[in-house]
Amino acid sequence: VSTGTKALYAADYDGRPGSLLWLRDRTLVTQRFDPANLKLEGDPIPLAQNVAVGGGTTQGIPANRAAFWVSETGLLVYRAGAQTGRSLAWFDRDGKRLEPILQEERDGELMNLRLSPDQTRVAMARTINDNTDIWTYEIASRRWSKLTSNPGAEVSPVWSPDGRHVVYAADRDGSNQIYRTDANGAGQEQRLTEGPNVKIPGDWGQDGRSLIYSESHPQHQRDLWIL
Repeated sequence: VSTGTKALYAADYDGRPGSLLWLRDRTLVTQRFDPANLKLEGDPIPLAQNVAVGGGTTQGIPANRAAFWVSETGLLVYRAGAQTGRSLAWFDRDGKRLEPILQEERDGELMNLRLSPDQTRVAMARTINDNTDIWTYEIASRRWSKLTSNPGAEVSPVWSPDGRHVVYAADRDGSNQIYRTDANGAGQEQRLTEGPNVKIPGDWGQDGRSLIYSESHPQHQRDLWIL
């Protein structure tokens, strides 16, 4: 199939055949798929209209992600329609919306959300006027704090286990490297990696002494490293 975003395979479940899901323009369609022979069967069936696509930028590149996913039990979740503003809220495991965290935030695209270890703050990449920086949002006081102010894009924040630092990917000289800064906004950022390839932080070790990250390589595609 041809699609500009992504495709997902929903495996056999409860006697139903497996199927492939993808976007045609903004319409989510499904079609029976035989994984053994790699063949589509029948005709595509539309499932949902106006499925959202996008999500700000990643490493300064417009993200072309389609907002749908399917579970192993065949349950589909998707987001439809254009967003005029974003809000943050707690949800329980049954999908019930609980108290709001951030209401009707219209000043900037929010992405790469990470909850702090003590669950009091949210770190995120926030794009305002085409510039993406790392921000934190304090849930109780509803206070924003800007951690980066460089003209390049900063994305993918990750909290340290003690909540004192945040690492992120930043484009400073044409190559995305990983930097660390204090979560309270004080002090200077510290560059942690070198080299020409794009690097994105994944997670900290629980002792706070190591960091796992991915590196995009022209020959190896993407590798995992521990710093």
